[in-house]
Amino acid sequence: MNWGRHPAWGYWKHPPLQPWVADLAVRLAGGRLWGVYVAAQVGLTVCFWAVWRVARDIVPPPEACLAVLLLEGVIFYNYNSPKFNHDSLQLPLWALVSLLAWRALSRGGGVVWLGLGLSAGLGLLSKYSVALLLASLGVLVLAVPQARRALRSPGPWLAAGVAALIVAPHALWVARHGFPTLVYSLERAAGRDGWLDHVVNPLNFAANHLAVLAPVAGLAGILGLWRRGARRADPCPPLARPFLLAVSAGPALGYLALSALTGLRLLSGWGTPLWSFVGVALLAWRSPVASPVARRRFAVTLAALSVGWLLLFAGQFLVGPWVGHVRPEHFPGPTLAQIVTAGWRARFGGPLPVVAGDRGFADPIGFYAPDRPAVYDLEESDPLKNLGLDDTSFRRRGGVVVWNVRLVGAAVPPAWRARFPELRAKPVAPTPWLTAAPVPPVLLGWAILPPLGESSAPRAHTRPRASPPSSAG
Repeated sequence: MNWGRHPAWGYWKHPPLQPWVADLAVRLAGGRLWGVYVAAQVGLTVCFWAVWRVARDIVPPPEACLAVLLLEGVIFYNYNSPKFNHDSLQLPLWALVSLLAWRALSRGGGVVWLGLGLSAGLGLLSKYSVALLLASLGVLVLAVPQARRALRSPGPWLAAGVAALIVAPHALWVARHGFPTLVYSLERAAGRDGWLDHVVNPLNFAANHLAVLAPVAGLAGILGLWRRGARRADPCPPLARPFLLAVSAGPALGYLALSALTGLRLLSGWGTPLWSFVGVALLAWRSPVASPVARRRFAVTLAALSVGWLLLFAGQFLVGPWVGHVRPEHFPGPTLAQIVTAGWRARFGGPLPVVAGDRGFADPIGFYAPDRPAVYDLEESDPLKNLGLDDTSFRRRGGVVVWNVRLVGAAVPPAWRARFPELRAKPVAPTPWLTAAPVPPVLLGWAILPPLGESSAPRAHTRPRASPPSSAG
C-alpha cells in the first residue's frame, strides 16, 4: 500500500501497476482501506465478464453462464477474492488478453488488436507471468493455420508495438537498477534440493492445482459432463478448441516446463489466473444434461458451495482469534497510528514525516496515520527497498521508530540506538487486537527521533491538531 504513494516505474519486488491501482483505490475511497477490497471485486467482475463474452461466441447462451458459474469451484475466485495483490490483479488482465486475442484472431479489426496490445502491456506491468499466456497465444498463432493468417495483417505488429511502448519505461527502470524484480523472483523460487527440485517442484505445483480444480470437476459431474455420450454434437467455431487449449492448458504447461528445466519452486498462488477459461473449455467439448433435475441439483450444490466458502472466510475472522489464530486484519493499526501521531504532534506540532523500524508495525502505522508518513525499514539498508530513504534523510526529517516489544524487549534495540543516539524512548503501549477474543495485547515499543536541529522538548505555544486517523471502513 505504501509503494503506490511513491510513484515509480518499478519496485524492488514487482512491476508497478498493482501499487498504482491500490493507491488510487484508497484515494477514491477517501483514504480508507475498503477501496482496495472494492478494487479486488471490480477486477473479478471484469474477469467474469470477459469469460462470459468468450463463452457466448463458442457455446449456446445458457451454457455461457454455466462457464462462469463453474468457476465457483476454484478457490481463487471466491475464498481468496478479497485479496488485492499482484496475482489477483492478473485475473482481469489475463481474461481481457484472452478475450481480445480471441476476437482479434476470429474477427480481426484494428481497434481489437490495439486493445490486445494495451491489455498485454498492462498485464506485464502487473506481473511478468502474463508472458506465459502471451507465449501460449504465440504458439497458437504459429501452429494453427486459421490463426496464422493474422500474421499477414498489421494487427499483431500493432499489438506488439503498443505493448512494447507501455512496458518500455519499466524495462528501462529495471535495467538501470540492476534487475531487482528478476533477482527477487529467482531468489524466492530458488530450489533447495539439487536435481530433485527438477522433479519434485513441478509435481508439487501440479498436485496443488489438481486439488484447486477438484471442486470444478465435481460441479461438472453434477452437470453430467462426464457421462457417456456427453461429447458435444453441435460444432464449435473452428478456432475455438485450439484457442481454449492455448489459454487454459498452455500457461500451466509453461509453468511446469519452466520448473522442470530450472528446478524453480512454484508457489500455488502464482497460478491464480490460470483457470479462468476452464469452464468454457469443458463446455466446448462436452454438453451438460438438459434435464431440470440436473440443473436443480447443480444450483443447490453451487449455493451450498458458495455458503461454505463464505462461512469458511468469515470463520477465520470471527472464530479464529478464539482458538489462537489472529489475522493481519485484526492488527490494531488504527490505534497504534493514533498513539504515535499524538505523541509526535505533542512534541513538534507538525505532521509526522516518517515511521521507521520493524516493517510489520511501521507499514500499518504508515497507512493509518492521518499524515501518511513515509515508511523506513531499519532492518533493510537498500535505499531501493526503502523508496529512497536512508539514515541521513531520516535523521534530517525526524520521525518515530517502532518495534515489537514481545520480540526484542522494551528498550530501543541496541543497533538502532547506535545509529540514532538522539532517540527518545516512550512508554510501552499495550494495545488490544481488533477482536473480542482474549488475545494478549500488542506491545508497541516506540521512540521519537527529533528532526535535525530540533529539541525533543515540547513546544509551549503549539497546539496539536486534532485529526483522527483514517478508518479501515
